[in-house]
Amino acid sequence: MERETNFVKSTLILIIGIVMPKITSFITLPLYTAYLTKAEYGTYDLILTLSSLFIPIATLMLPHAAFRFLIEYQKDEEEKKRIVTNTFLVLLAMASVSIVVLYMCLFNMSNLTRFLICLYFLLDVATGTCQQISRGLSKNREYSLSAVILALTNMILVVVALCILNTGINGVLWCLIIATFCSGVYLLFHLKIISLFNIKYIKKKYVKALLLYSWPLIPNNISSWAMNMSDKLVVLSFLGVEANAVLAVAHKLPQILMLVQNAFTMSWQESAVLSVRDKDVSEYYSKMFRILYNVMSGATMVLIAGTPVMFTLLIRGNYDEAFYQVPIYFIAFFFSCISTYLGGIYLAYKKSFNVGITTVVSAIINLVVNIVLIRYIGLFAASLSTLCGYVFIDIYRYIDVQKFVRIKFDIKQIIVGLLGIGFSCALCYMRQTAVDAINIIVSLIICCLFNKDIIKKMLKIAKCKLAK
Repeated sequence: MERETNFVKSTLILIIGIVMPKITSFITLPLYTAYLTKAEYGTYDLILTLSSLFIPIATLMLPHAAFRFLIEYQKDEEEKKRIVTNTFLVLLAMASVSIVVLYMCLFNMSNLTRFLICLYFLLDVATGTCQQISRGLSKNREYSLSAVILALTNMILVVVALCILNTGINGVLWCLIIATFCSGVYLLFHLKIISLFNIKYIKKKYVKALLLYSWPLIPNNISSWAMNMSDKLVVLSFLGVEANAVLAVAHKLPQILMLVQNAFTMSWQESAVLSVRDKDVSEYYSKMFRILYNVMSGATMVLIAGTPVMFTLLIRGNYDEAFYQVPIYFIAFFFSCISTYLGGIYLAYKKSFNVGITTVVSAIINLVVNIVLIRYIGLFAASLSTLCGYVFIDIYRYIDVQKFVRIKFDIKQIIVGLLGIGFSCALCYMRQTAVDAINIIVSLIICCLFNKDIIKKMLKIAKCKLAK
C-alpha cells in the first residue's frame, strides 16, 4: 500500500512540473507572435525543435543513465559520487565537441545569435542533467520546482524583453538562458550536487557501464520524434500543405492526454526500479498495470466524449476534417501510455536495448502503413498508422517482458476498457448536442467507477495535506 501511495504522490507532484511550462507557453505565445517577426519566431521554434532532437544525441542520453543508476544506489554515497562524477565528465567532453559543431552549422545566423543558441544548449544540457540527478535521488518536489522556476522566470523575462525592451529574438534567447541558468543553479546548490563530484572516482569501467545503458535509448528518442515527423512528411508529400495543417490541429487536443502520460512515465520509472528486487515484484507490476489501465482508459473516454466541446471552443477556422482524427489520436496515445508502462519495466531491468529496438520497428511500421493507406483513405492513414505503431509496441513488449518478469493482465478489464472507449468514440462521431451531453455524463460516471479506489486515495492524501 505504501508503494502505491508514494506513486500517487509522486505523480501528482510531477504533474505540476510538467503542466506549468505548458501553461506559461500558452501565455507567452501571443507575445512571441505579436512582437517577433515571422523569421524570428521561426528561428525560435527551430531552436526548441533542435533542442528536443540535438541534445539527446549530443549527450548520448547519459543523464537518463545517471537517473537509472542513482535510483539503484540511493543509499550508497560512494556509488552516487561515482555516477555523478563520471556522468558530468563525459557530458563535459561531449557537450564541448557538440557545441563547436552546432556553432559551425548555424553559419547563416549572426555571430551573437549563434553564440546565444550554443550557450542555451550548453545550459540546457547541464540543467537537464541536474534534473535527472534530482529524479534519481527521488527528489521529485525539487525537480518540479526547478521546472516551475524555469517556466515562470522565462515568462516574466519574456514580458520585459518583448513588451518593454523590444529586444527581438536575441532577447528571447537571453530569457531562455537566464531562466535555464536559474533552474540549474537551484538544483545544483539545493541538492548539493557539487559535493557528489570527486575526480578520484573517474574510472573507465563506470563510464562504459553508463554508456552501455544510455546509447540504446538514443534510437528510442529519435524514433519517437521521427514517428511524428514521418506523418507530417507523408501527408505533406501526398496531400499537400493544407492537409498538413489539418493534421497539426488534430494533434493539439490529444496532447492533453500526453501531459498525464509524461507524469505517469516519470513516476513509474522510479517506482519500477525501486521495486525491481522486491519478492512480490510480479504482483506489484501487475497491480500497477491495472491502476494505469483504469486511469488512462477512463481519461481517454472522457476526453473523447469532450472532444466536440473542446474542438468548438479551441479550434477556429476551417479545420472540420481534423475533428474526425482527434478520437483516433486519443486512442493511439492511450496505447502509447501502455507502451511506456512496459518500457519502465525494461528500464528497471536495464534492458534499454529492447526499448530502442521496439520503438524503431514501431516507427517503421507507422511509416509503411501510412504510405500504403494514404492514397485510399487520405488523412485517416496518418492517425491509423500511428495507432498501429503503438499497438505493435504493446503486443511485442508484453510478450517480451514475460521472459524476465511475469505480468498478469485481466482480460475482462482490458475488454471492458476498450469497449468503453469504442462506445465513447462512436457517440462522438455522431456530432449531436444531446448525444454529446449523454456521452460526457456516461464517460465521467464510468471513469469514476473505474478509478474509485485511486480517487479515495487521492482525497485522503489531500485531506492529510490540508490537516497539516
